[in-house]
Amino acid sequence: IPVLIELDAASPVALSYHGRWHRIKASTSPERLSGLWWEKPVNKSYYMALIEKAGFRRTDGPDAEESLVMLVHDHQNASWSLAGTFD
Repeated sequence: IPVLIELDAASPVALSYHGRWHRIKASTSPERLSGLWWEKPVNKSYYMALIEKAGFRRTDGPDAEESLVMLVHDHQNASWSLAGTFD
């Protein structure tokens, strides 16, 4: 899913998903993948990020307003995407 990312230096600090901005509370160092993959060049960075769910009330315990997501930065086309969410 394509997303917009706000960066501080080279680190993601916020993302826009479904028309709402979410603060990134913490993220991992990027795992980089580059080379040929099925004979297509690949140059991507993968991040695990803990985001705040903006506009939601805490209902299911202390972490109900947070979500763990995987973000992908495709360096070849300068795009970001949300590759998955984890509960």
